[in-house]
Amino acid sequence: MANKGVGLNTKLVMPSVVIIATIAICLVLKPEEPTELYWVNLGFGVFWELIFFGWMALSRSETSVVSSVFKAVSGGMSLYYVIISFLIMLVYTIGLAEHIHIKWYICVLVVLTIIWYILGSLVAHYDNSFSDQQEMLNESKAIVTLNASKMLQLVIRCSQIYKEQGAKYATDANIKNPVERLSQKFQFISPNVLKNSMAVSQLNMIITTCDELLDNLESAEDKETFKKAEEKLERFVKTSIADIDFLKNTTRR
Repeated sequence: MANKGVGLNTKLVMPSVVIIATIAICLVLKPEEPTELYWVNLGFGVFWELIFFGWMALSRSETSVVSSVFKAVSGGMSLYYVIISFLIMLVYTIGLAEHIHIKWYICVLVVLTIIWYILGSLVAHYDNSFSDQQEMLNESKAIVTLNASKMLQLVIRCSQIYKEQGAKYATDANIKNPVERLSQKFQFISPNVLKNSMAVSQLNMIITTCDELLDNLESAEDKETFKKAEEKLERFVKTSIADIDFLKNTTRR
């Protein structure tokens, strides 16, 4: 409750008090015949305060809509904009009002505001693009991890089948069964590969087909049937490894 109270004070109460106080002081000190410059300065002054407190509220928020980088960059831009505009207001009001028409003063402030808005919009656009790409990358990493986990489960299952069938898988490398070689390929798939929906479907099909071939291997009733199922599984593994290598090479282009 205390944190909510502090947040409410920062986001609403304090800005409202400051802005109302600013307007009140300006009205109290208002000359008998307020000039156009007086109202322009008052309007821009309140506008700058709104920008400042708006950035403060955004920087303290825990929203995931914008990144911390956007908060920092937009905050720096807003601070520079407010400071430069305020200095221009002081210089013009104190020393240049009698020599330069107010329309040029207003034009300068409006141009600065437009530049600040355009730059802020560009930063927001690139931040959204970066956030979308980061989200896609995180999703791809999660899929890679999930697929690798599925393949490890198939490796364990294949080892169990060999054990139950009383068979051994003999290779020059330290490979316990045919599926383990394929599983190693899955562990080193780049998330970039998953940007292609066809690649995702193909990888899912490899996992599904591998599971079905293990069913055939497990249901073998004699050594001859087991040997044929093993050879079919090995051919599938060899073909799948070549397909995965092709997907990797295609992604690098």
